[in-house]
Amino acid sequence: MEEQVQDMSGGNHAFFQLLGSVNNTNIDLVDNTLLQDLSLLSVPNQNGLLPIQVAANRGYSPLIQLLAKHGADIEVTTKDGKTPVMLACQSGSLYAVHAFNQCGSNMISRDSYGRTLMHYAATVGAVHTMHYLHVNCNLAYDAKDNDDYTPLHLAVWNSHMQCVTYLLKNGRCGDVNAANVYGTTPLAVAAKNGSRSIARHLILSSKKNLLLSKDGNGMTPVQHALHGGTDKFKEFALQMSLWTTEQLTAGRSLMPSYDTLTWYFVFFLPGSALTLAAVLFTLIPYLSVSIPLALAIVIFGFFAPLNNHRLPTDSGLQNPAPMGAFLAGLTITVICYFTLVWPRLWPDNWYWFIIIAFDYIGIIYLFWKLEYTDPGFEYVGKRSEDGRPLTIVDVAGQERGSGIQYSFCTECEIVIPEMAKHCKLCSRCCNNFDHHCLWLKMCIGANNHHTFVIFLFLLSLDNFLFVRGGCSILALLSGTYDPWVFLKYAMVHEKFLIFLMLCNFLTGLFGMMNLLYQLSIISAKETTYFDSKGLAAFGRKRDRQKLSVVTRLRNIKTFFFNGRHKKQEFSSNTFMV
Repeated sequence: MEEQVQDMSGGNHAFFQLLGSVNNTNIDLVDNTLLQDLSLLSVPNQNGLLPIQVAANRGYSPLIQLLAKHGADIEVTTKDGKTPVMLACQSGSLYAVHAFNQCGSNMISRDSYGRTLMHYAATVGAVHTMHYLHVNCNLAYDAKDNDDYTPLHLAVWNSHMQCVTYLLKNGRCGDVNAANVYGTTPLAVAAKNGSRSIARHLILSSKKNLLLSKDGNGMTPVQHALHGGTDKFKEFALQMSLWTTEQLTAGRSLMPSYDTLTWYFVFFLPGSALTLAAVLFTLIPYLSVSIPLALAIVIFGFFAPLNNHRLPTDSGLQNPAPMGAFLAGLTITVICYFTLVWPRLWPDNWYWFIIIAFDYIGIIYLFWKLEYTDPGFEYVGKRSEDGRPLTIVDVAGQERGSGIQYSFCTECEIVIPEMAKHCKLCSRCCNNFDHHCLWLKMCIGANNHHTFVIFLFLLSLDNFLFVRGGCSILALLSGTYDPWVFLKYAMVHEKFLIFLMLCNFLTGLFGMMNLLYQLSIISAKETTYFDSKGLAAFGRKRDRQKLSVVTRLRNIKTFFFNGRHKKQEFSSNTFMV
């Protein structure tokens, strides 16, 4: 082969020009070079790879189509039997794999080790390619090579969590505990690698107790983890032993009790911290001690748990601290209003009680509606002009750089529509996605965005009404409306009330700022996620500054009263400017 390279390339400028053009994916130069000398298609580079194989490694579909058009051998193999389409799978390029399929490549071929295209896609974690190979080429997810390795084995070995999750969904990978010729199961591979999250997913996906299963050497996954030697592996082995105990005692798949206990602890922590801070602030007479102590408790017990979106446990459950903080604050406010404020002001300010009673009723109703209303999850996906749902084949067949690009969600297995986004916390694609509200543990989208905005208004109103009632009580008790006088009085006689008033004022201020921001983006017919920059991805360049006040007010009116917040409005191009 080296002699061939020397014979064909010695002094041949066109050969090196072709190699450089293929490596740089210069389509025009490759085309011009091949028009001059087609024999260059059969000349390998210094690594023994032909131009079509180099193009497959690069994963550039237009170049692959061009080389195939000029007569490149798309079934040529490497020393270990890899065809160009296998190299394309190894590159992780869905477009390149589709290009080879369109050019007539053998999609069911195997290499010298008996591995299929599905094996190569799983090795690099190319979930889109795996889905394409199954839907369009009917390749099996549970195919075995000469040593009985399945795609699941390879995905676990390379720690591709998304790929493992995809293969485990709906049992598409077949037997989770399938062993190769050496008796190694996917769980044993995860134990050897110390892949804790992958191991847990494998265990949860099976009705059998995989933790007690032994491989060909008679070793359990726990023993494999212990062989790791490091503290990380020892901790992992201990964790797996706890899982084994849970399975044997509970007789169920696996939901560790410590995950449940952690969830409840984190859920009640912010409310407990807020209550403790209020009590200590009230009981300790020295402000130099009570104020720093209360602040420390609020910061570390109330705000610190709000940092992460998920719990730092194996389950990866959504962090309940924000919702716990919200419900705790609302509950404390309601209880204290009807026990501290109402009895002192009744019946002189009866009209305020009617207002706040309706406000609380509205908050409870909207909270229930937000919790039990579909926020706008997408179940079908983007449709073509004739109404046909688009598939992974449509995504693979689109030309890169040709305007709006389709995106395929491997978790929902749909083509994501415009103005939709996959939420990792909800594990669903949501239309007109605004944001995922951690305080309510739900997405805000097409069906509940307007409800959320009204909910924000009522919450802010509730906070300021509490502050107003507290000021009335302090003015009544101190005998003056001078804020400095009744503030000094409150710091001596009504410290608990002043603490709650401060919390409500800050919360109301935060809610009002969010409300004004929501109204700002609504007036421009945008969402928090799909703002002016996000809309540019769909070819809609917009300038907020060009929107007049009348247009903004009309957009807000349309959003609330005409139902134009729905999916069909945002997926059209009829924006008011």
